[in-house]
Amino acid sequence: KRHPVPESAEQCASRNGFGSTRRYNVLLRIRKNDRQVETGGEKELVNEGILEWPDFGAGILVECKYFDDGAVSLTEKQLVFGSKDSGWEARFGQPAFKAGTTIVLSPTHTTSSCIANEDGILNDSSNYEELLGSSSCVVDKLRNRADGSTLRVTSEMRLLRCRQGHA
Repeated sequence: KRHPVPESAEQCASRNGFGSTRRYNVLLRIRKNDRQVETGGEKELVNEGILEWPDFGAGILVECKYFDDGAVSLTEKQLVFGSKDSGWEARFGQPAFKAGTTIVLSPTHTTSSCIANEDGILNDSSNYEELLGSSSCVVDKLRNRADGSTLRVTSEMRLLRCRQGHA
């Protein structure tokens, strides 16, 4: 009886979407507790929330820190629901969830992005503010075929939040 050659880590990751550009929708649900944390002599407003990844069937506990310039830092703490050991290849280059990812989202000051209101009409003077940020991490078990160097996964996040005074 003949058995196929075992699949390598690279083949498995590629089969599950690693290495291709993907776009996912997320939901961020923040619990307002307005906890103040003092770090380095400065007080920061810190809330916790759940970052839902419907495409992964998962929710992640996140810590949200707010900065004076309008930026928000999201740090993924732990998986609350969903599979922790499979399906994360497209995001981390490995099947398991990897806690600790931090992304700093900064407000954009562009008027080029239009947002649909509840009637589906696009307008530039929206009640929402766009925050952009990116993060990257090195994939532990995958290597570049050409030169054997490590691979890096880069993620970009775009978040829309209600402008102050419209909430």
